[in-house]
Amino acid sequence: MRILIWIITTVFSVLGTVLVAVAAFSLGWLGDNMANGADWVKQLPQLPMPAWLSLFLDPVVAEWVRTAFATGIGAVASGLPWVAPILGWLAPALWVVWLIVLICLIALASGLHYAVGRRRSK
Repeated sequence: MRILIWIITTVFSVLGTVLVAVAAFSLGWLGDNMANGADWVKQLPQLPMPAWLSLFLDPVVAEWVRTAFATGIGAVASGLPWVAPILGWLAPALWVVWLIVLICLIALASGLHYAVGRRRSK
């Protein structure tokens, strides 16, 4: 049972870390591409997709995602003009939040490890 607890904890930790890494990289990519001026919302559909994304997405799906993303970002940017500067600190904040979640996950796994050990010793 203890091994199962740590296997599940490890799987969630790795999957969460990969998800946060992809999200942080995507936010950094978007922030770098937006730094070239105020016309970034119009330029978003023409920006090149990251090379690693072509490994996972069909070109038709990637184009749809790009268009949907540009529409969403355009709507947000027109209503909230401060979105572009936020992207500079959003990726590090994402890592800090993931660190806190990971600490809670490891604390929960440690508590379960201890509880299973006490239950077996009785």
